[in-house]
Amino acid sequence: MKFFKSFICLFFAFYYLNAQVGINTTTPLDGTSLHIEGGNQGVMINKVALTGRTDNTTIPGLDASYEGLMVYNTSSVSDGTNSVLPGFYFWNGTEWSNVKEGGSGKTGWVALTDTNTSIPIAGISVSAANDPANYTNIPIDFEDDPGDNIIDTYAPTGYSGSDFFDSTTNTITPLALGDAVLVRLQFTAVPQDNNSYLVIALDIGTAGSPIIVYQKTIPLLRGSGQTNRVSETIMLYQLGTFVANGAQLKAAYSVTSGSVNNCTVSDFSLVIERLSND
Repeated sequence: MKFFKSFICLFFAFYYLNAQVGINTTTPLDGTSLHIEGGNQGVMINKVALTGRTDNTTIPGLDASYEGLMVYNTSSVSDGTNSVLPGFYFWNGTEWSNVKEGGSGKTGWVALTDTNTSIPIAGISVSAANDPANYTNIPIDFEDDPGDNIIDTYAPTGYSGSDFFDSTTNTITPLALGDAVLVRLQFTAVPQDNNSYLVIALDIGTAGSPIIVYQKTIPLLRGSGQTNRVSETIMLYQLGTFVANGAQLKAAYSVTSGSVNNCTVSDFSLVIERLSND
């Protein structure tokens, strides 16, 4: 009888242990498998060094049945759409997803102002201005001068202005594959000629192999020595090559007739709004 009572006690103890687990609490809330209390402590999630979003070998046996598994990634891997950065990731059944890419606050905007960049663009012929290989890179930098300004109060949750634009590579940078963003570009242009125009473009290619995703010819209505304020609104869809390389602003300058000198562009500002990443 004593053995039978002991067996019954152990059976029910095992049942309740497997039904719910409470740490620092004897009354775990209904609906929880694990309830942890601690007013001055946290939960340390496992740290792993992922080799990319599709990494299914660092954690052995990883497959669709592990959907929902969470880790803290410690590595930085730049590999296009397979890139990962330090932070929390969960396994969605086929690849790792950064927790910042889900939930509320996915959309938002940042405003960036570059007060000190001033670039003289050498004039070229009309025919040369039709070839993106002849365009001048515009090295916008929003972080190299005290007068520069970044407003990111309304950025998507967990992101800052520097996540939208890399001032080291001078490129617009997507937050995630499949993003749709609206870009408002403004700058001043002072030509040294009358009857002149600018061609502006966004290039997601590499050096020597341009891939132009946006291009527009802008007549400079104010002539030689006059300030033209340029303002363009551009919708961009950021896919694989865009994610890998970012988008570089380029420009060409020419005239419709006569000899050509140059044009100085300066006072750049960008407003980048993330509309969706669905």
